[in-house]
Amino acid sequence: MVSRVFTPIELVAEKAAAHVRARHPASLLCLDVGTRNIGVAVSDSIFRRSRPLGIIRRVPPVHSRPSMDRVAEQIRVVAHKHASFAVVVGWPVQLDGRPGDQCMEVHRFVTALVAPGRLTLPVSFVDERLSTVDALRHLGAHTPRSRSRKKALRDPMSAVIILARLLESLEFRRYFGP
Repeated sequence: MVSRVFTPIELVAEKAAAHVRARHPASLLCLDVGTRNIGVAVSDSIFRRSRPLGIIRRVPPVHSRPSMDRVAEQIRVVAHKHASFAVVVGWPVQLDGRPGDQCMEVHRFVTALVAPGRLTLPVSFVDERLSTVDALRHLGAHTPRSRSRKKALRDPMSAVIILARLLESLEFRRYFGP
């Protein structure tokens, strides 16, 4: 299901480690793609921490050329501002590891995002299992009780959790040496 157009996460990790060794500031951008909103998070320049940046709203019809051009431009601006060299996108697999219902939608979105003339950065998919559940749990413990406030923070916090899990994973860290 995941096309060969996308970059394997090992290559992203290898390049991140090279940026750190060269002391060249760079970051990873993370997207949690939803039907209405895209949660956005970014790593620090040494690929240890992640922080939320906010959301990008998807305007219906979400796969129309104007809507995708608008979203791609917003992602390009954010990536440039934070010196991001790649984008990781949450891949919504089921608990047993099989592609979830949303995988087809995410794949369609990312395929349109990397179409010629839009986003030129490498894009990788990362497992996002239970990231929304963890985000809601975190928000429940650390934010005011306002339901609308939690809802507004849910998508960017999910992106933070997806990116944090990647940055902490052995699959990623092994490229950084002892």
